[in-house]
Amino acid sequence: MIKYYSILLYTVVLLFFFFAIHAMIIMHDYLIYNKVLEIKKNRRQIRKKKEEKRKNMEQSKLEKLNTLYEKLADTIAEEQIDRLEGKGYAVGKHYANCEKKLMVVGKTFSFEDTEFWGPLQHITEHFLGQHSPEWMEHVAWSSLYKLIPRDGSKLSQELMEQQKELCKEIICAELELLDPTHVLFLTGWTGIWDFDLPIASLLKGETLEGVGQTESGALLMVTRSNVRQLEGKFVHDIMDCIKSYEK
Repeated sequence: MIKYYSILLYTVVLLFFFFAIHAMIIMHDYLIYNKVLEIKKNRRQIRKKKEEKRKNMEQSKLEKLNTLYEKLADTIAEEQIDRLEGKGYAVGKHYANCEKKLMVVGKTFSFEDTEFWGPLQHITEHFLGQHSPEWMEHVAWSSLYKLIPRDGSKLSQELMEQQKELCKEIICAELELLDPTHVLFLTGWTGIWDFDLPIASLLKGETLEGVGQTESGALLMVTRSNVRQLEGKFVHDIMDCIKSYEK
């Protein structure tokens, strides 16, 4: 009888230890699971805060730009309203997702200006690593001067001087908002030299007449205001400049 109770007691003790250890393992797994959940929740909160901060910054930059546009509108005299057309900026639908973001700036850019289409397509597709019929949707577009004659006539010196100081601020605000990695100014050196951008003249550059870099690291390139040599040479010179800055 004593032997029977000893065996029973031994069995109970074993079962106790078995369930105790099993409970400890479950508790340990539960603590690890909770820890993982806590880490995941913290990461989610950090991402959310970063996204909110990014959106707030973008909203602030956009408001700054809109304020500048409003100031520019205030400079237009009543007799000029029907004769002028406003130029803002345009962003391709895939631009925000590009690793390398190309921004193209003309003196008074128009999508009807097709002379640069070939070179720009080659450069954009080089960034993408593939041919794309939607290459224009991966680019941001803008103009140095935001007010141009509605009838398509040449921008007068008087109209340029009327808006230049505000346009200097606007192009900087656009660069800040759009945050490109590469900017092509299709303006020639004479069109950009007094816009107070961090660009140095290359003097006798065949394709590039100026190059520089913003504080955020964006490469700024000033090309001739028209393609005066073979398209392949034009693209080659620009890609060489990009590669030299990437080293």
